[in-house]
Amino acid sequence: MLARKLRSAKFAEYLSTYAILHHIGIHETTLIEKRDSGTDFGVYVRDACDADTTLLVIPSKRFAAVSTIARLGAPVRLVAADACQAVFRSLDAGLVAYLCGSCSSQQWVEWCWRVALEKHRGYSPLWGWLQSLPTPEAYQEERDHVDQHCRLHHPSVYPFFQSAQRKIEAEVRTAYEALARDNLMPSFDVFHWAVAVLLTRGIPVPTAWPPRPHAADAEAPGIEPAVVPYVDLMNGADGAPRRANAELEVARSMDELPRWYTSWVTAEGVLKGTMEPEKVLPTLLEQYYFLCVVLRKPLRASEEVLVAYQSPFIETEVLSEEDGELLSRFVKYLF
Repeated sequence: MLARKLRSAKFAEYLSTYAILHHIGIHETTLIEKRDSGTDFGVYVRDACDADTTLLVIPSKRFAAVSTIARLGAPVRLVAADACQAVFRSLDAGLVAYLCGSCSSQQWVEWCWRVALEKHRGYSPLWGWLQSLPTPEAYQEERDHVDQHCRLHHPSVYPFFQSAQRKIEAEVRTAYEALARDNLMPSFDVFHWAVAVLLTRGIPVPTAWPPRPHAADAEAPGIEPAVVPYVDLMNGADGAPRRANAELEVARSMDELPRWYTSWVTAEGVLKGTMEPEKVLPTLLEQYYFLCVVLRKPLRASEEVLVAYQSPFIETEVLSEEDGELLSRFVKYLF
């Protein structure tokens, strides 16, 4: 009981303190809570809301992405010798890379490696977000639950689910062993946990921390896998009656940000004694962007906010399209 209360206190501190420190905007009607012991955390609205209401605003420099963790996290560099590069090339066509939005294997491997190292550190700038994540034991319980549900209710899908799980396990083991030759390594269990976090909560995003414009080493921004704090607490739609009612939008200018957010950031700057607080956001927008959660339908008071997470379709050449979509969701999101 004491441990559970301590975790709840840490989570409440994360929701409030982390947001204020890092310019993460939470609309006054937004609730992030666990409604009962049988469900995980979710995002709800306290009051009735109109369509086009922006509920969350997160600066890209606060995403959990390789481009951000490499700058804010442990000062280490991933060493990928020729043998390691050969392994990466073989994993590029693997299931994990496909489920991460067809990113390169080096992208997902480095993401998991860096997040696992942050988990091992005594102090990390990602502490608040790391505290909010499910434990390895919780992920194993989810796998067991999905395994049992699939076996009992979708027997035609079950063999393919088992095969996909074995492929993921093999790819994770191969990646870990390749990295271990030349790099500082976390434990395998924590690395495996980081893979589960990325698969169940990750989305492809534009480079979260791009180099400054006109920098000597500037490269064209690309796409990378990331987990977005607070957004990762939103549950996904899984059909009637739980249909998607919100979308994720990228904001790159002041005009695209909600007025309540720009006013809040300016007011916080005044309280902190920031020089020229009205220039905080324009300065951030010179290099970064913001991810916004925007309602697409009006919601009643206490209704849950749901988004449509995209799950790459796992082709079997045997299952129907409906069963194939179920398989893809079971394998990637474990629900």
